[in-house]
Amino acid sequence: MQNNMKTTLLKVLSFYLLVFFYIALVLTGNYVGKFNSDLSFRLSLEINFVLYVLLILNYFISRKITKKYDIKKSEEYLDFMLKKKSEVTDLKEVRRKTLKLYRVTYFYTICMLVLFILAAFVSGMSLANFPDSSLQSKISIILLILTLLITLILSINLIYFLQPKEKPLPPYERYSDVEALIAEVLKEENIDMKFQAEITFSGNCSIAEHNKKLYIATGFVLLKNLTRSEIKSILYHEIAHFKNKDTNYTTKIYKYQAKLDRLLPKNVFRFLSPLYGKLQAEAVLENELSMIYAENLADDFVLSKHKQKDYIQASIKGFGLDLLSNYFFPDVFDEAIKENGFTKELMDQLNTYLIKHYNERISIYDYISLNHLDPRFTTHPTIKNRRDKFNVSNISLDLTDQHDFDQDVLKFLNIFFNNGFLKTSNGFKESYEKYLKDKESYKKNVDVSSTEIMRHLQTAYSMWDFEEYLRVAHLVLEKYPEKEAENYFVGLIYLTHYFDPQGEAYLLKVVEKENSEYMLNAIHVLGDYYMKMGNVEGRDFIRSIQTKKLDNSMELQKVFSFKLNDKLEQYTNQEIINQVINLVKDSPEVIALAVGTKTYNTAHSTHFVLYYPFNIKDVEKLNLVADKVFHYLDTLDDQFSLHTFPDVALKAKGKINQPGFLIYKRSKS
Repeated sequence: MQNNMKTTLLKVLSFYLLVFFYIALVLTGNYVGKFNSDLSFRLSLEINFVLYVLLILNYFISRKITKKYDIKKSEEYLDFMLKKKSEVTDLKEVRRKTLKLYRVTYFYTICMLVLFILAAFVSGMSLANFPDSSLQSKISIILLILTLLITLILSINLIYFLQPKEKPLPPYERYSDVEALIAEVLKEENIDMKFQAEITFSGNCSIAEHNKKLYIATGFVLLKNLTRSEIKSILYHEIAHFKNKDTNYTTKIYKYQAKLDRLLPKNVFRFLSPLYGKLQAEAVLENELSMIYAENLADDFVLSKHKQKDYIQASIKGFGLDLLSNYFFPDVFDEAIKENGFTKELMDQLNTYLIKHYNERISIYDYISLNHLDPRFTTHPTIKNRRDKFNVSNISLDLTDQHDFDQDVLKFLNIFFNNGFLKTSNGFKESYEKYLKDKESYKKNVDVSSTEIMRHLQTAYSMWDFEEYLRVAHLVLEKYPEKEAENYFVGLIYLTHYFDPQGEAYLLKVVEKENSEYMLNAIHVLGDYYMKMGNVEGRDFIRSIQTKKLDNSMELQKVFSFKLNDKLEQYTNQEIINQVINLVKDSPEVIALAVGTKTYNTAHSTHFVLYYPFNIKDVEKLNLVADKVFHYLDTLDDQFSLHTFPDVALKAKGKINQPGFLIYKRSKS
């Protein structure tokens, strides 16, 4: 709330400062113009003419450029990306072109802004020394007003979308043991540069450069489970990005992009910088497509250091550990709350869980490293690409019980716990204790028709208790086999957490269903699974339906959204309407009920709206009623959405509040 207030205040102050600056320019120009009124008038005409011509030209050029890249159909966009991929073959050439386009776009934007300042200044100059009734004075006033209006419109747009710069994170404690290892690698490569070691909650390693300083981040699961030699091999790969000037290039791009984002919010670029559309549509894509070449060059550097075995072992282990690094183990964090932070014992317990899950899947990770299919578009080589390239036999994927960095990892976990977990997980302890009690009670009796079961499933998934989720979800699906959410999450758990092919059937049911909000996610999960497992037939099936389903999903997004003034069609299934009315009629928290169907091409979604008193006292009771309605609608073989609005929304204009759409209204007692 405080951040939103600060942002709003910043926007208001920025607007007034711009207006004040504009008035000051005009007054200054007016003063200067007194010394040569004829020259001032001529300059005003010429500069304003140039400004207006450029604004018009910019707009039409921008339209032409954006129209070229405004590809409606997914199949056409796929062809466009494949064409770009075939053209991107030279990393240096792509970077040269991209940087040049960023520079030209930024320079042109600055020139346009300077032209606005000049126009305001000379418009003020032209008003000097002319009688109010003179033709020159009238023309000058018209020009001044036009320039003022255009400036205000652009300024309002710019300020409305202005975002304050993010405050830098407070300096964390130094990770001395990790720093020592990085310093060792930098010294070997004769790199004399300041650096900062960072630890992340992941299984990856990364490098960035800012203000002549390197920032090297390493995932804590790597520090706990790889040998020093394996960690060094990954650091060589990251250092190669610096030696190859990848970090320098990326820093330049980010700086230009940040400046342009602030100068050209939303559609302002159409008037100020037509090349910005080309930059975002083409140059950014080419830059992404070229990243694979930078990654391969960094891998070549590791090869030159004769670290093949260490690196490929680290890559495959890191792949598996990264998949597990975001696992949530609530009992560990519950204990950390009691201990006011992580202890060494809790750190070891957390890692023991990770090792257990890793070892259960170690054969899968090995299989993926031998069978992963090549994606059409990627920024990094797959682990199969790397295993083939490094061509090392007799590798070991067993984890190492690494303790060299325990002190640093423990610092990191406590920083994460205090600055991240505690600030975003209010009430976790109470929720976890309630979940454990509910879990125990549901072992004996499960009413799959109750809204409480739906909440229990949501909590089970958020607690990463996948065995409990699968147990209860299977019971729900026995009675309601078409429920989308349960089919999707059961399939997701099987394929991504257990690599169990029985998840395919659940996700395919979601994919085949018309108007499914989970369809696109299901396609992504299936496609990713088929690619990892080397399933060519499955991959080809996903590719054959992907573009059509993506287009369908875009249509669905249009009908899933809802506003009170949307154009709707009457919903006529009286049986479902009566059932929903029966669910809400005994609740004083619901004073009216409306329903209408929104359609777009072949997509449709039926929207139910619950109206509640503006001064409602018990929101929880309203939520319980809404949960009952949602649960009922979710059991039906069609697409429904549920919304709640205060009773003042009944006065809104729109079909939803008209007879035929307003299907229930509580009588006044």
